[in-house]
Amino acid sequence: MENFRVIIGQWSARIKEFWTGLSLNQKVLLSGALLFVITAVIVSSASIFRSDYEPLFTGLAIEDAAAITAQLEELNIDYLLEDSG
Repeated sequence: MENFRVIIGQWSARIKEFWTGLSLNQKVLLSGALLFVITAVIVSSASIFRSDYEPLFTGLAIEDAAAITAQLEELNIDYLLEDSG
């Protein structure tokens, strides 16, 4: 654990030294690039893990919708049930 703290301290010192050596323009550009990368990762992750649902059936009777949702749950398939069935 102590070794880990030493390594983190060394990295922290290197980052501080690097940052203080930058001009204001370089700091602004680096901050903007970092913000862009973080935003791109968040947006990409959100779009990758978003579920796109397509209608499987419409206009079902309540009993039929219940039977289908029971089967989907048994198969661990995500579904979205709306008013139109």
